[in-house]
Amino acid sequence: MDLLQQRTATLRSASALIDNAKAAGRDLTDSEQTNVEEMFQHVEHLDEKLDRVEKSAELMRKIAGLGGPTSYSDGDGDDGGICSPRTRRTAWSGPSGAKGASAST
Repeated sequence: MDLLQQRTATLRSASALIDNAKAAGRDLTDSEQTNVEEMFQHVEHLDEKLDRVEKSAELMRKIAGLGGPTSYSDGDGDDGGICSPRTRRTAWSGPSGAKGASAST
């Protein structure tokens, strides 16, 4: 079960406990309240994980958009990343005198 499915299942379980108590016209029992609180904490924990996953994916997209490798190891000892000894950045002037940088090997 992935993180979103876990989150959804946990929220459904907490909602079911609350709905059952409401349908019975009563407050949550001590046990039910403890369970709902634990479920809420679990959802918060899952939200933190989901946030980290999202930030990591965004960072990977940004790196890939800069022309970086999608994998940093191809087994040859030269990972080909931005610190690769085979990659050298040089400045260049484009049309209208625009300046930029390019990588050469």
